[in-house]
Amino acid sequence: MKKGMFGCFGCIGIVVVIVVIIAIIAVVMGGGDTDSSKDETKNAKIGEKVKVDDLEYTVNSVQTANSVGNQYVSSNADGKYIVADVTVKNNGDESITIDTELFKILNGDATNGADPSASTDANTSASDPSDIGFFLEQLNPSSEKTGKVVFDVSEKTAQSDKLKMQVSSGMFGTKKANIDLN
Repeated sequence: MKKGMFGCFGCIGIVVVIVVIIAIIAVVMGGGDTDSSKDETKNAKIGEKVKVDDLEYTVNSVQTANSVGNQYVSSNADGKYIVADVTVKNNGDESITIDTELFKILNGDATNGADPSASTDANTSASDPSDIGFFLEQLNPSSEKTGKVVFDVSEKTAQSDKLKMQVSSGMFGTKKANIDLN
């Protein structure tokens, strides 16, 4: 009985060749480098610029407060507000949507999200009620915006000496940097 051109060993050989090709593609495309993202996290301090892809972040100052806003609109903290004055610059070639979702407060393993409503109230002033901070703002190339990002955290978190602000490369960005807030 005559077998086909490849026979049983030929089929197994083809499968082995396909697996080897897929493995080579995975290594070339970065699939084999799982720890590299941990090494790429950048760190900065208050007043220092840190780049994350096309965005450049600077935390200008940080303070705590029990409430934010003005005589017309205000928010009161459930715990304590951490209010960060931040500048974001777009160094890319296309407009990028920026929002309070780009910012997190890290305290050890705990992650705190920004309070969008309090952030809007902190940025709105009686003289410019249209300034709502980073709420779904379009930031064009070479443009920058400065605003306040507000986090409603516990008293204990607000007093921690381990606070970092984590910033990301965009609304769905996976690259991140940390800014030491102490």
